[in-house]
Amino acid sequence: MTTKKAFLPINSDLLNNPKYEKLSLLAINVYSLYADRSKCSAHHAQNGDSRFIDSKGVFIYYSNEEIRGIFHVAERTVTKARKELADAGLIEVVRNGMLGYKIYVKSVEQTPEDIQWKFKPYIKKTFEKAAKSQSNQPNTIGQNVDNVIEETPIPSVMLNNEGNGGKKHTISDYQSSKSQLNNTSETNVTRETGKVEQSSPAAPSQTFEDLALEGLKDRAVRTVGMGAWSKISMIAQGSYEKANDLLVDIYKAKKQVANRVRSICKQYWDLPEISDVAYDSVFFEKNHLLAKGLESALIRIIEIHYKSERSEIKNLKGFMYTFLRNSISQNVELYIEEQTNGYHCLHDVAQYVHNTLNFRAA
Repeated sequence: MTTKKAFLPINSDLLNNPKYEKLSLLAINVYSLYADRSKCSAHHAQNGDSRFIDSKGVFIYYSNEEIRGIFHVAERTVTKARKELADAGLIEVVRNGMLGYKIYVKSVEQTPEDIQWKFKPYIKKTFEKAAKSQSNQPNTIGQNVDNVIEETPIPSVMLNNEGNGGKKHTISDYQSSKSQLNNTSETNVTRETGKVEQSSPAAPSQTFEDLALEGLKDRAVRTVGMGAWSKISMIAQGSYEKANDLLVDIYKAKKQVANRVRSICKQYWDLPEISDVAYDSVFFEKNHLLAKGLESALIRIIEIHYKSERSEIKNLKGFMYTFLRNSISQNVELYIEEQTNGYHCLHDVAQYVHNTLNFRAA
């Protein structure tokens, strides 16, 4: 069976050219991601899709949040790496309203000929030499490859199994355990009767739903935080479907609030101290009040959920969604007020922001 893998190419000139010697390893890898996506934008542009091309050329959208999730670093670290690339002339970043930032990826300058390379492409030469040496033996090449595949031992690569208490296993251990699980029963011979008895295999310690919840938790904690996830887990009571539905409702509620925040950005586009803060207010990574407010809202929902059997709430799910949306809206408004150093002294601005984010009045 063929296994497809994706590889991230790195331009060797980023390692050899003295112009880029101050770039951090993260910045080099971020550029590689940008360049890879830029090829995709160029492909669409060549096929008549004008979404990713303008008068300045081909551009991409790649948020710092996406990069943070790929390299498992803080968003501030990604921002610093992006600034390194901009200072080196490798990218140009232009804001494009609520859509985010356009990133124009520039070409890497070739290493001057008088510079000694630190990284040399030995691999290509080695393979060319090997292919040339075996060109006179066409009938044995396939057999040699098969022999190498069969005789090469399985590497003992360490895997970190978070779902098993952090215990580390090797690929060899995994395949060994897999072959044991393929046996549907275990044969035992009793001393008393000498009869062969078939015993059922031991049940796995974790179900697929447990593993799915682990994956859902890993993604959720990165955005809403561990505190909010613990409350979601309590409400879901071990059900992946319930936890996922609740997270979907949270993201839908945040998106509904973000649509109204877009109106604030348009209204005060000429006042960046208002529009920029409003733009950041709907991101959990920027607005610290969102995660705290969401956790408090979920605690209240737990109480409501506990009393729901004796309450007169006919549509509990709808009530919970409305409760979450209003909580997010309130914390967005508080963040805007906090970050603009008391913009509320401007009565018309404060009133417009409050009326825009007030879903109760709608």
